[in-house]
Amino acid sequence: MFERVGAEESAALEALAWKVRGELATAGLPVVAPGLDPVLAGGAEVDIDDGADAAGGVFVAWQASPRLRACASRHFG
Repeated sequence: MFERVGAEESAALEALAWKVRGELATAGLPVVAPGLDPVLAGGAEVDIDDGADAAGGVFVAWQASPRLRACASRHFG
């Protein structure tokens, strides 16, 4: 069964994710807004894994722009 962290730790992860988004934006990188479908935008996507295990935490992934994904799909699909 999947266990989640407690409310206090979950709030700390959320605060860290917002701080990471802010730092990435300050550095001039595009950041995908929380809740926005990644298909609509490209840039850094910050996600939270609130599992109560060693794999949990805050993660950053890069989403290519929709235009680049469409071009790649046409050429390699």
